[in-house]
Amino acid sequence: RYIYISCESSPVSSSDRTCFTTSPDYEQRKKLLESLKNKLEALLSPRLVAALSSHNLEEAQEYGKMFTSIERYSQLRNYFIGCHKTALVEIWTSLHDPAKSLMSYLPSFYDELLSRWHSEYTWCSQVFSDPLDLLSQLFSGALESLESQISRCLQASLQSSSLSTLTDARQQALKFVKGLEKMISEVPMPSPPLPSLFSLVEAVHAPFCQLLVRYPNLEQQSLTHTLKDMQLYTAAPEDTVSSLSSSIPKVLHSAAQALERCVQLTEGWGTAGLVRALEAFFTQYLSKLSSTVNSLRGSCGLGTRAGGGGASRGEDWAYLQVAFALIQCCG
Repeated sequence: RYIYISCESSPVSSSDRTCFTTSPDYEQRKKLLESLKNKLEALLSPRLVAALSSHNLEEAQEYGKMFTSIERYSQLRNYFIGCHKTALVEIWTSLHDPAKSLMSYLPSFYDELLSRWHSEYTWCSQVFSDPLDLLSQLFSGALESLESQISRCLQASLQSSSLSTLTDARQQALKFVKGLEKMISEVPMPSPPLPSLFSLVEAVHAPFCQLLVRYPNLEQQSLTHTLKDMQLYTAAPEDTVSSLSSSIPKVLHSAAQALERCVQLTEGWGTAGLVRALEAFFTQYLSKLSSTVNSLRGSCGLGTRAGGGGASRGEDWAYLQVAFALIQCCG
């Protein structure tokens, strides 16, 4: 165990400091001092890493005082980040399973990060003078390392579930940010806000950025897919009219879902893209509706007989009922 001796002395005056810096051997002594600091850091670093990794509070506080006294506090922070960044990345590694859906483990990942933040802040506040800035850098660094992996998972989810999984994943990320905001609001906040906090928020949102830029196209593809699954024309005219009638609330429901997705995914800034997607969606639907009505007119013989011959009275009555139902459907 190393013994640390703290030498208390009165503050060095500016005149004394000037004498030191102007002495002939100042640079030589400065280099010697830095060399001794480097040797001491190299000597202490294995024990420091062990103390930080195991959260040994007593030893970490002792080494923290040593590193601060030799003006190596920034290195002390780097050792802590180096020890625990890998542990945060391993949370994702342990949960990620390509055979499972993204939403089966993404909420657990964010929940575990929040739990780690709470426990690490409690411990770091007893060792470091700037625990909030330290943890912000630690977590942002870990999330930046995972950005490409999370982004690939989001891309893969689009192929299997359209925008639903992306929307759910985005909501989990926003929930994580709100959880961080709540915990940060309960601790002393420096002014102005720390740049590392902005970096942390950016790291959380980074995996979604490329997909959110493509939101208008993705939304239009999702809506178009809804129309492709919508079968309007059938062999029986009565069933066709029924399909047309039931398609209207389905189309309006799809539009309402698109609006909800826009708010959940983009928090409203994608509204312009949503308007374009909805315009294309309704244009495609009206075109499909018009084509179906024309096909229905042809199957019923509407507008094709000049003298009214060729159809029985029963058929005419059935076609008249279809026509009334179609008029009611079209409003």
